[in-house]
Amino acid sequence: MNERSWEMNTIEKILSNVIFGLQVLLLFLLLFEQHISLPYWLQPLGRMHPLLLHLPIGFLLMLGLFQLVKKEVDPGAFFALRRFGLYLTAFTAVLTAIMGLFLAREGAYTASALSLHKWTGVAVSLLVYVLLLIEQHTRQQPRYFKLTLLASILTLLAAGHFGASLTHGENFVLEPLLRQSRPPITEETPLFEAAIMPILEEKCTGCHNARKRKGQLDMSTVPALLKGGENGPIWVAGEVESSHLIQHIHLPLDDDDHMPPKGKPQLTAEEIQLLENWIASGADLRKPLKAFQAEEPLYHLAAQVIESPIKGKAAPAYDFAPASAETIKALNNPFRSLRPESFNSPALHAQLFVRQTYEPRQLRELTAVKEQLVYLNLSGLPIKDDELKTVGEFQNLRKLVLNGTDIKGEGLIELAGCRQLHSLALSNTAVDTSIAAALARLPALKEVFIWNTRISEPQAQAMQAALPQLKLHLGYQPDSSEKLKLSRPLLKNGKEILEPEERIVLAHQFEGARVYYTLDGSEPDSTSPLYEGPLELKYYAHLRARAYQQAWLPSDVADFTVFEKGLMPQEGKLLSIPEPPYQGKGFASLTDGHKGHAGNLSFPGWLGFRKQPFVALYDFGEQPPVVSHFTLSYCENINQYVMPPRYVEIWGGNSEHSMKKLARLLPAQPHTYGPNAIKGIDLSITPATYRYYKIIAAPLSRLPAWHRGKGDKAWVFVDEVFVYGE
Repeated sequence: MNERSWEMNTIEKILSNVIFGLQVLLLFLLLFEQHISLPYWLQPLGRMHPLLLHLPIGFLLMLGLFQLVKKEVDPGAFFALRRFGLYLTAFTAVLTAIMGLFLAREGAYTASALSLHKWTGVAVSLLVYVLLLIEQHTRQQPRYFKLTLLASILTLLAAGHFGASLTHGENFVLEPLLRQSRPPITEETPLFEAAIMPILEEKCTGCHNARKRKGQLDMSTVPALLKGGENGPIWVAGEVESSHLIQHIHLPLDDDDHMPPKGKPQLTAEEIQLLENWIASGADLRKPLKAFQAEEPLYHLAAQVIESPIKGKAAPAYDFAPASAETIKALNNPFRSLRPESFNSPALHAQLFVRQTYEPRQLRELTAVKEQLVYLNLSGLPIKDDELKTVGEFQNLRKLVLNGTDIKGEGLIELAGCRQLHSLALSNTAVDTSIAAALARLPALKEVFIWNTRISEPQAQAMQAALPQLKLHLGYQPDSSEKLKLSRPLLKNGKEILEPEERIVLAHQFEGARVYYTLDGSEPDSTSPLYEGPLELKYYAHLRARAYQQAWLPSDVADFTVFEKGLMPQEGKLLSIPEPPYQGKGFASLTDGHKGHAGNLSFPGWLGFRKQPFVALYDFGEQPPVVSHFTLSYCENINQYVMPPRYVEIWGGNSEHSMKKLARLLPAQPHTYGPNAIKGIDLSITPATYRYYKIIAAPLSRLPAWHRGKGDKAWVFVDEVFVYGE
């Protein structure tokens, strides 16, 4: 035997032993998988399964093709190449199967759907290993090799089919044909079926179907949608901001919880607006298209989707260069979303969120992408007319949404620089007919939405005659005898943390409306106290208010959680570490004056605790003030396991290592699901002048029996702790 042959034999022996060892490991993992806990550092290997699986597929199919041309190849070269291919196939097949078992342990798939793919995948690995053994020991029996090779390829096709069903849905291959066979849309078709469900099927069901239920969520059928996932229902009828579906859509593209995930087809701005309007209108699954007025916002948005197929929409052609990835990433944050219009498109869509945290600089910073911005949604923000000068710099802007902003119209003249603007939404603003001159200066403008403004129907008709190139959408015009519902009262302070001695000021857009309120969280009605002027705030109030007016239906209840600003410590620190990713800004989150959002647990101000209590130490220095009261601000989001603390304690002393208990409270626990809310817990102590105070809030160790996660640990989320003097 020459030296080269000896080296080849040695390498083959090593590979044979390695492959044999991996096959033993594969069978062990398969038989005892229910008793194995996968370490977190092995999870990345499991997620490489989709990447690696293409290698054994390609090698095995090449072996099959190679077998067909055996007669055309020199026998010596044929068997040498086949033997080499078998080693590669066997090695990559067993590695792929092991990584697949690792991935399966993450629990994103249903057991029944996963089982077929898992067993056929393991069978492919074993059959290829048998092929290798036949090659090594019984080459003189080609019939055995051919039969095993055929069985391996057929099993591979079956495993591939079951894997595709897991990844893309059960009818992934035939889905386009099945879609074409659906009944045509008519006036009797529910709007949900005609416009909402197709969006969910297109953008969501690839990862959330009966076989692959990421987050325990199946979105392939209506009953499954209504059941929700591990975080409960994905929408709350009438409450857009509290709906998990909308929260995940608006997260930054790089956020792990953004939906659809980065790299998948994203929802268009129109699709997002349609989903938000549908939820806001009550998320009705059965209301047919014929029941909507033609000018209703929801019907108008749905018509745009129904008239043009969701798939295959021709993307507009843009002649400007894309913004850099670093710029887009820097502009994304929890209060501002910036994303491409479509894959590889240079055009960008932007939306700003949360009225209470808005600052004009958030809009000005978008001038970094002023050339690429084609869609801007500023709905509900306290945008003033003078800020429209910044918007006028967005030269390629196609669509601008200013619904519910504080503009009055005089600033619209600043939009003259938006030469490409074709759609402008001004609903629920104070604009009047004076905007006509500004609209006439926008050459590309095609439609303007002006319902719930100061423009009456006759005035709109006159404007329409003067501006025939525009389509003015006035919305639904009620019958004079019809009773309409009042809008909710407003918190005129515009913030949730008030300065000492500052009073609570309520307002209503309807002049003459009477506002009744409560300060203890109870339901207000016409027998509750009547708001007649600013209200005194002592520490914390859960303010609820409802508006009444003759010939109108009462408004829905407005909820406000308001806190009085407290004493500031000289220093402080967390004595327990918040659990990732809910670590906020550390101790600074407790004193920065930035309130969290009850429906967005990813808000950077929240501190989350589950395995251990929240413990914070306040240091008031060598000359401490008199302290008599504490208020803990916490989140209640029952669907996401965020509950009130099991207990709250206050400790005090002049040494951080020697303190005594000053107060203890067991907060009331909910007995059923309720709306997401920020609440406060008040604790009074005997007035004291200690240097150090320690606040402890412990999470529930077990969720109650009525909760869908009964027995699991609950979370405690804290965003502020307020300390008050006498």
